[in-house]
Amino acid sequence: LSPILQFESENCKTENDGDRNTTYYIDPWGNPYVLFFVDLCETATANINDYWQILSDQFDGFSKTIHQIPQWSYDNVFGYDELVRWDERNRKILEKAGNKKARTGWHYACELKIDGLKIILTYQSGNLVMGATRGDGTVGEDITENIRMIKSIPQKISDTRDVVVIGEVWMKKTDLEKINKDRAKENLPLYANPRNLAAGTLRQLDTNIVASRDLQVFCYDLTVIGDDEAFPTHTEEL
Repeated sequence: LSPILQFESENCKTENDGDRNTTYYIDPWGNPYVLFFVDLCETATANINDYWQILSDQFDGFSKTIHQIPQWSYDNVFGYDELVRWDERNRKILEKAGNKKARTGWHYACELKIDGLKIILTYQSGNLVMGATRGDGTVGEDITENIRMIKSIPQKISDTRDVVVIGEVWMKKTDLEKINKDRAKENLPLYANPRNLAAGTLRQLDTNIVASRDLQVFCYDLTVIGDDEAFPTHTEEL
C-alpha cells in the first residue's frame, strides 16, 4: 500500500489492458485513482502530482481550461554549489538578453514556500471568474465552484484590471487532526497528511464537502494581463 494514498481493498476492481493490468481504487476522498502494474512483481505508483494527472485523463469530473499564462514547475536546490550554478545561469541568460545589470545592480527576492496545491485564479473587472489547477502547466482543470467555497479567497477585488493570481491551497495540521479524530470514531481510514487532503478536497465534486473543510490559501504571484511592466520588481508585486 502506497503511503501517499490509502484505500480499502474491497473497493477495487481489476481490468486487463493488453499486456498491463490497470487497477482502479477508490481513495478515502471518494475519488477513483489508478495503479499501473508493470509486472506481477513490480508496481509503479504515481507521485501525488502524477496522480491528479491520471485522474484528469481517466475521469472527466471537471472541464479543462487553457491557462492564459503558462504555469512552470519549480526545481530544487540542495546545496550551496548548486545555488551558485543556478545564479550563474541566471546571469548568463540576462547577459544574452542584453541586460546591463546582469553582473551587478540586482538582487533576489526570497519568500517562504507553502507546500500545498497550486491554484490559478483569474479576475476580470474585479470579479473572480475562474479557479483552476496547474494540470500539465498549459491545460488545467476548472475547479471554480470549489474555489468559491474557500472563505479567504475574495469573490471581488478592488482592482478592475484583468489579473491572474497564483497561490497554494493548504490545510492546517490541527484541522487534519480534527478530521481524523472524527473519522477514527466512525472506524474510517485516516488521512495521511494535510497537503494530500487539501488537494483531494479541491477535487471533490460535492462543494459542500469543500465548504466543510477549512482550507487556507497563500498567494504569491500576480500578473496583470496585457501589462508586463505593472510591477517593475517581484518585491513590489508581493
